Amino acid sequence: MGLICNWHRCVAVLLLPLLVLGGARAAAGAHLVVGDTGFLCKSTSLQGNGLMCDVVEAIAARIYANISVDMVPHARLKEMMKQPQPETFYFPASAQDAARHQLQPVLQLLKDDYVVVTLHGSGSDASTLTAARQLPAIGVLRGSEGEKIARSLGFTNIRNKSTQEVCARMLRHGRLDGWISTWHGARFVALEAGIGHELLVRGAKVSAANLYVLASASMPAAELLQWRKAYAELRRDGTLAQLYARYGLPLTD
Repeated sequence: MGLICNWHRCVAVLLLPLLVLGGARAAAGAHLVVGDTGFLCKSTSLQGNGLMCDVVEAIAARIYANISVDMVPHARLKEMMKQPQPETFYFPASAQDAARHQLQPVLQLLKDDYVVVTLHGSGSDASTLTAARQLPAIGVLRGSEGEKIARSLGFTNIRNKSTQEVCARMLRHGRLDGWISTWHGARFVALEAGIGHELLVRGAKVSAANLYVLASASMPAAELLQWRKAYAELRRDGTLAQLYARYGLPLTD
């Protein structure tokens, strides 16, 4: 993934080989809007481009001759989905996003839980939602579904941050008492922030985290079918399992 950055945004352009499914000629291209979330998609990483970005890149390589990606802060992704552009894909997103903004689910790529994460030895108790609500400051990715749900559950101690990496670093240095994240996402991002898995404490569950690739309502049904066929092929040939294993996740139905 090549990146062209300025002060306002990063535009990632995936230069993909012309791989073809079933001998059919690949489509000319596609446009994706991607929220930078650390674990699922990120502009720079020591361990890959993020689970969903890696999977989508593998899918797109089997369908398109080229693909352009607007990589934006996650909160900006949420704003852009309110007025979706024609024939555009958006991710990471939730089923709630699809319902709110008249977008179509394409593929579900993550089943996890939003949990309150703390550190061993910090003295922070997040074993229950009641205890977590009493902590002085809990970090969460700005605009994320986790933030919305936590606020709906009565969390008044939320400190929203621009990236998951910021949350992890502030937790590490004692500037946050807890962090709301998907559990697998927290484990991945924490390693890049220098926090070993043995230091993470999985606290109370905030909600399920089921995350999708969505498409604008005008996306042709034939194109959505191509995505699903490519995903099925990646599952059959073992590529999908390898990508999930890279991020410490088992491949589930």
